[in-house]
Parts: sequence; C-alpha cells; structure tokens
Amino acid sequence: MRCDARRRTLLLMAGWVPAATLAQSQVRARLARVGFLTHGPSDAASWLFEPVRNGLREQGWVEGTNLVMEYRYADRQAERLEMLARELVAAPVDVIVAMQTASAHAAKKTTASIPIVFATSDTQGLVANLGRPEGNLTGVSNSGVTIVGKQLEIVKAIVPSGTRVVALVNPANPSTPAFGQAAQSAARQVGLSVVLVAQRDLVEVERLVRAMTPRPDALLVQNDAYIFSELQRIVALAWTLRLPAVYGAREFPLAGGLASYGASLPAVYAQLASYIDRILRGARPADLPVTEPAKFELVVNARTARALGVALPPSLLLRTDERIE
Repeated sequence: MRCDARRRTLLLMAGWVPAATLAQSQVRARLARVGFLTHGPSDAASWLFEPVRNGLREQGWVEGTNLVMEYRYADRQAERLEMLARELVAAPVDVIVAMQTASAHAAKKTTASIPIVFATSDTQGLVANLGRPEGNLTGVSNSGVTIVGKQLEIVKAIVPSGTRVVALVNPANPSTPAFGQAAQSAARQVGLSVVLVAQRDLVEVERLVRAMTPRPDALLVQNDAYIFSELQRIVALAWTLRLPAVYGAREFPLAGGLASYGASLPAVYAQLASYIDRILRGARPADLPVTEPAKFELVVNARTARALGVALPPSLLLRTDERIE
C-alpha cells in the first residue's frame, strides 16, 4: 500500500512539472505590445523613441525578443490622432505611449481600458489627481505651463529694458489657454506684457509681428509638439525679425535659437520606460502617480547672442547648463 501511494505521488508530480514548465514557457513566449502615438512625422520623431527603447532594454524588454513596438505618426495633422489611436486599440497593444499632450487627449477619447502613458505639458482634462490618477492614464508632465515664469525671467535678463513680448502659441493645443494665463500673470511680475500670436501660418505671423506698434522686444515660444515640428522655420523667423527668443527645448538653441529653458526631453522620455515596465508587469496606471521631469536645463547659444548684439549677463551664464559657442 505504501508503494502504491508513493507511485501515485510520483505520477502526480511528474504530471505537474511539465504543466508548470509549459505555463512559464507560454509567459516567456508572449510578446508584449507597446504602441507609440505621436503628432510628428516619422523622419523627425525617431529620436524621441530611443530613450524609451534604451530604458526598456535596461528593464529586460528587448524589441523582437519579448517586445513588439507599434508606431503611429500623425505627420503634424492633429485631426489624424484619434484614428491612429483606434488602430493601436484594434492591434491590440498592451500600452499606448502618447508622446505629446494632443496625443494623450486623442488616446483618452479612444480607450478607457488600455493603459496610456503620456508625456505632456499639461494634465488638465487628462487626470483629476496627480497622486492617484484614478483612470487608465499616467506619466510625466513636463510643466510647460508652470515654467513659463522662469522663461520670462530669462527674457527679462536678456533684454532688461524690454517691456513687450510676443508669445507664439498653438491654438489647437488644449493647454494653450492655461499657458496664456500663466504667461500674462508671470509677465506682470517682471515688468513685461505678453501678446499671444497663434501659429497657424508663419508668413502671417511675420506680417503680424512686423505690424505691431510698438515693436516687440522678444519672442517666447510655447513648448508644443506642432511648434517643435516647425523648429527650423521658427528659429529662422526669430532671426529674420531680429528678436531674441526663448524656447522650451534645447533643440532650438542647438539649431541656432538664442536660449531655452525646459525639461530635458530625452530625460522625460526615458522616465516613460519605468511606467511602461511596471504596467507590463501588472501595475495599474491608477496606482502610478504622475511625476515631473527629473531634469530641467537652461541652454544658451552665445554665437547667436553675439550675432543679435545681445549681451548675456554673467548671472544668466552662471545658471547655464549648456553654452553653445
């Protein structure tokens, strides 16, 4: 009797081990699917994804091994974002990564069940509570609205006698009204006034600015995906108008703009990898607080300053993270 019981135990164990091994193998074999949704074109957006891919590799997610990435580009046509989001939902993907504010809003309209990880300049209309998002969205808010005060302080430091600033904004961005209000309030604190100009057509923007009386003293550029996609043309416009300009991303002074203050975009996108990893391992977006960028940076282009005849004050240069000569 004792031998029969032992034989039955061994048989049960023998049957259980392969089943467990098979289950583990199936888990390993399943490819996680991550969908990226971006407002920009494919030829200008690829650099955005590299920090995310690098971060995921560090967490053990390797494209082609246990991870599939789906990419959807709106090619600067915001009206296409919802259609592209629906494609990712239909794929289906396990996580949607919305690379800009407009992309996050489009994804939210499309699904209430698939987790959405975002990088935005404003969370208004996306999550009600940053500490507990209480929905299927979470991510990093790069504080495009809250840093406008620091950007205007930089404008005042660069043009101390200036009084009037033109702010170039995207009227289609949901955060633009909040940006405008923040800019007006912050400008009063440093003795400036701000005139908002919608960036629908840069030729028209140039005409409007040239017609302003008195002439504006500086240009402030909203940190926005559509505006970013027009980076070269906007830097050229500021140069044509001979206006000192402050931007929200370092890529502008790298392209010849005067100065920028804002979150390091590669650092922001690298932070997204941690959210994606935790969600793929079972975490709920509602339990992952929205965070701020880990790194802000001030970048100035000294060569452009000299060409414009702008004297960069030592107090500003001491705060500079990167000085382009």
